Amino acid sequence: MQVTVSESIALKAAPRTQDAPKKGGPRNDARQAPKAAPKKRKTASHGTAIFGILIVVGLVGGWFNRGAYITAESGLGYTLGIAGGVAMLALLAYPLRKHVRIFRLAGPMSFWFRLHMALGLVGPTLILFHANFGLGSTNSNVALWSMLIVSGSGLVGRFFYTKIHRGLYGKRAEARELMAEASQFRNTLDQDIGGDMKSRIDDLETKAFATPKGMADAAVKAITVTARSRHMHAQLRRAIKKNMKATKHAKNKTVIAEHRAHLSFCRRYFQRIEQAAELSLYERLFSAWHILHLPLFFLLIITASIHVVAAHLY
Repeated sequence: MQVTVSESIALKAAPRTQDAPKKGGPRNDARQAPKAAPKKRKTASHGTAIFGILIVVGLVGGWFNRGAYITAESGLGYTLGIAGGVAMLALLAYPLRKHVRIFRLAGPMSFWFRLHMALGLVGPTLILFHANFGLGSTNSNVALWSMLIVSGSGLVGRFFYTKIHRGLYGKRAEARELMAEASQFRNTLDQDIGGDMKSRIDDLETKAFATPKGMADAAVKAITVTARSRHMHAQLRRAIKKNMKATKHAKNKTVIAEHRAHLSFCRRYFQRIEQAAELSLYERLFSAWHILHLPLFFLLIITASIHVVAAHLY
């Protein structure tokens, strides 16, 4: 197996511009394309993380102070129960906006999705405070556990959703888009790979973008391609770093910068390969989750309604 890095990467960079569009300038096109999107993803993920931390802090604080100030039957506890129930009912706004034609003018889908996810955490949190983090009558216990199951199911669905979309609210990561992006990185890495490694990467790409026959086939593909991708990434990374150390003795800053850029491209390239390999599996898991989540939500509505009626009658 040969894994080599050209000793004159900087000198050989210029001819590669022939493949690039004349308007786009030199070889930096491939590098600049993947750098445009991460800021929005980081902003969204930071906001989600902060919101999640606040929820966790509130739950921990409520758990350690349970029973101190709130009663479910009256006052603040009763109000929190109503607010939590309204928040859970408001979860229906997202599927209505998505599927009912009359609601399609009610703002962008990204807003309703963010609201759906937020209410899916805020609602159960309010209900837990309403219940004083404890169990009560049979009907309230059934409603509480139904809510917790639906909430947990929503978190699982959110995980699947992020795996088939760019970021949390971005466009769907279609396999053909991933292939085009991976090709950009591959064009930059071609000068770093040769011999057996190049044929192995060709085979890896073919398997990563192949369409699986079913759920089991998709799972096997995701596991095997991801394992091979990470192994080959480690090999190529070691080769680039080895040549980088040799270049440092020559104190050639231009070539050193090229090596560092190739390390970054190498990481991103194999990330795209892994995303493409996992996409089919997570699409199938998300579809299966969707079939299960909706009946669970309607079960929650029924049990919560019985609890409300029973609490006011008895």
